[in-house]
Amino acid sequence: ASVFLLAFNPSLILLSRTALDANVALLFSVLAIWFYWRGLEKRKIFWILGAGFFAVLAIFTYQATKIFLPLMFLAMSFIYRRWLTALIPLILLLIASQNMARFTTLSIFQEEALVKVSIERLTFNQNLGLPDFNFFANRRLLFGEEGILRYLDNFNPSFLFAPKIHSSLYNLPNFGYFHLLELVLFGVGMYVIRQELEAKKQQVLLAWFLLSAVPASLLSFVPQITRILPIIPVIIIIAGFGCLRLWRKAKVFI
Repeated sequence: ASVFLLAFNPSLILLSRTALDANVALLFSVLAIWFYWRGLEKRKIFWILGAGFFAVLAIFTYQATKIFLPLMFLAMSFIYRRWLTALIPLILLLIASQNMARFTTLSIFQEEALVKVSIERLTFNQNLGLPDFNFFANRRLLFGEEGILRYLDNFNPSFLFAPKIHSSLYNLPNFGYFHLLELVLFGVGMYVIRQELEAKKQQVLLAWFLLSAVPASLLSFVPQITRILPIIPVIIIIAGFGCLRLWRKAKVFI
């Protein structure tokens, strides 16, 4: 069911027609996660080494994976209580940190507008004689606040499912990044996996869903699907559970 939905996903149909490095990174990222999950389940080093191989390919292909994959591996190690394998994401972070020039250029920490807001708040507090409120004008606090807002923007249903709400180079005309039907199937799928899937697998899917937007929250400009591409497979996987449940229900009336 998930493969069927994936084949008709409007975002992937469009992105598959362009030579984007984000497409290749998505393939490597999904393979890395699958290999890592198999390694944790089977406790065999072959799968872990395979995960490391695909992860290295991914982080050298697209910038966002340099944050997403180490965090994802760390979360999975925590879920399965495999503390020794937690060294792998740390090694990946070390490798990724060698070339972060592009990420640094687009980082919200380089936005002059946020620094300007901080200065304006400090000046305002000083003019009113309220130095105790300078804490709320701290630029690091502003960066954190802005990062949280941008993180949440990536989960906005209007961004993911509604056509023409957000302008983007990667939108099909009159389509969102997902079909509206997939929103319904995603909701049903969340209910199904809560009932049928074992706790650790639920937690892996949840971690995948939540961590996919972390890199985009640290970058400038409006949300773009290319920066959160890993969210597409996990939404489709969950929607696939919903599709399968509805199909089984429908077969009763056929």
